[in-house]
Amino acid sequence: LQGKNSFCNKEPVILTEDLFSAQKIRYYTGCSVMPLFGTSLKDDALVHLSDKFPVLCLDGDLGGWKATADITNKLNLYSIAHSVLKVPDDNDPKDMKPSELIQLVKGIKYD
Repeated sequence: LQGKNSFCNKEPVILTEDLFSAQKIRYYTGCSVMPLFGTSLKDDALVHLSDKFPVLCLDGDLGGWKATADITNKLNLYSIAHSVLKVPDDNDPKDMKPSELIQLVKGIKYD
């Protein structure tokens, strides 16, 4: 899961709303993760992500959807290529089964 994609040479970093979701994704997939500790992307985190490939994996609820749209707009404003993983509605990455997380991470698109 850490292999380089020929179309994108930046390391993917999965962004989550909370530490428990980040830890679970890291444990079961081996992917690099970064918890946002909320639903906004702070400027210091944005600077850290400028040489990475952010992958949004926020909760499948209204707050997560709104935050995904807001963060996507911010990443687009700074021309940072990124991807979004769709967590099932009314679900949270920390509540998903390991097999579901692995399947979800396989859906990373390097657009």
